[in-house]
Amino acid sequence: MKQVAKSRRVVLSIAVTGVMTGLVMAFTFIGINLGSAYVNLGDAMVLTAGALFGPAVAAIAGGLGAMLADLIVFPATFAFTLVIKAVEGAVCGALIKYVIPKVARKHISLQVALGIAAMVLSAVIMATGYFGTNVLFWGEGDSPATRLAGATLQLPIDILQGVIGCAIAILLTYVIRLDKIAARFNVGSLLLVRPQKENRSVETADSEKSAEKRENSAPAPENTDGNLIADGGENTPARSERDDTCGEKAEEKPEKDEFSSKNA
Repeated sequence: MKQVAKSRRVVLSIAVTGVMTGLVMAFTFIGINLGSAYVNLGDAMVLTAGALFGPAVAAIAGGLGAMLADLIVFPATFAFTLVIKAVEGAVCGALIKYVIPKVARKHISLQVALGIAAMVLSAVIMATGYFGTNVLFWGEGDSPATRLAGATLQLPIDILQGVIGCAIAILLTYVIRLDKIAARFNVGSLLLVRPQKENRSVETADSEKSAEKRENSAPAPENTDGNLIADGGENTPARSERDDTCGEKAEEKPEKDEFSSKNA
């Protein structure tokens, strides 16, 4: 049984990784063309994958999806894109899935704030990585000063792309709450812990159910003769004795009434 559950989880993880890779690639082609620059929405899917499914899925989906898009649009930087987007997804997923739940614990508002901060940090890593790439590969034969100037001009575009990606990822994760869907299929964990009141109500309901089970499974009491006495039963010795006594009293009453009427 455990082997079947493990195999099912592996298959789901592979399927989810493939779907998120396709979404990263597709969203990379969606964006705004600014002439010398292009702002795409691929980072939104990278950050969402990290928040929902953890660092492994986000690193693979972010790196491969963005790299495949670069191979079609701008092949010169596909290797750098593979590393930059993989690191972006891994950092976001590791912080949200492993670090933040231990730091924030049951404080939901703190988890949300730290989750947003993790997405912003991951976007900063993306912008920094592309800044370094542009410094190295802005143009063949250009001087270092020219490359630095070109990378500086491109940096605000990458920052804007990171801001848009964070906004969409925050909307999907914390407003639409796609993490609940991910947790339902056992391919992701719930991002937010349940409130303390809800936890107490669940514990109370569980204790009531266990107490009810104990009462139902308790053996029936025994009388002095060793016979079981069932509550409300009609065939128990105690019930039959009470019925006989009531019957005798009921029969004696008419005789007393008849005798008193004759004397009158």
